Amino acid sequence: MPTGQSMVELPHARIPGGPKTLVILEGLTLENKAPTGRTLWLLRWAHKPYTRDYTVYQVARRPGLPAGHTTRDMADDYASWIGGRFDGPVDVIGFSTGGEVAQYLAADHGELVRRLVLSDAGCRLGEDAKALLQAARDKAAQGRAAEAQADIANHMDFGRFGQGVVKLLGKRLMKEPDDASDYIATIEADLGHDATDALARIVAPTLVIAGSRDFFYPGPIVRETAERIPQATLRLYEGVGHAVSKTHKRRFEDDVLGFLRIDAAE
Repeated sequence: MPTGQSMVELPHARIPGGPKTLVILEGLTLENKAPTGRTLWLLRWAHKPYTRDYTVYQVARRPGLPAGHTTRDMADDYASWIGGRFDGPVDVIGFSTGGEVAQYLAADHGELVRRLVLSDAGCRLGEDAKALLQAARDKAAQGRAAEAQADIANHMDFGRFGQGVVKLLGKRLMKEPDDASDYIATIEADLGHDATDALARIVAPTLVIAGSRDFFYPGPIVRETAERIPQATLRLYEGVGHAVSKTHKRRFEDDVLGFLRIDAAE
């Protein structure tokens, strides 16, 4: 972080564990805030497999995003937060939108990232996903952000039972935010994201992990993303959609922890 520049404060949850540091950049959320209550409890359960090795920080984007704030700008925010909080490079997992941001974090601030995992993310969105997010942005602007987020969730893949629950209860489970401006700004950043030319600058060993039938980042885009990163390993789950960390939790955790532990095994 440059001398004299103050650290950007980001909402986050800290899950105590092992001596190493794992920073998780979350996907698209209705509000940029730290999790509390039942959401925090579920988060601790979800990240428990990592706490043997890591103290885990799940970090949201900063509240009050200005219009036109790109995924690259968001990466600068995360770089300020990481550089101001930790003494050395950290391991990073970016999920979906967080994976978009993580590409620029590793490309522009490589000294902060030891190993990188891009989950359910690619260097750009697929065309069908862009159309869906444009419609979601328009609904959110009309005060229907919860409905928009439910529409997006309907195109994820939580398995047959989980997806049925989402379709039946999605709108009821989503709470309308008091202010949807961060949600809209993030969707705009998603729509404008194209890190194709930045990927070659990523020096950290990288695991790209996704489903071959991901609606948002189709298989060919995921493959291209991995091919453009110099030290990338690709794990493409055939016949699987978005949210592989949930539908294939054990396999995902084994792949991610195996990758993150490589240095320790050498």
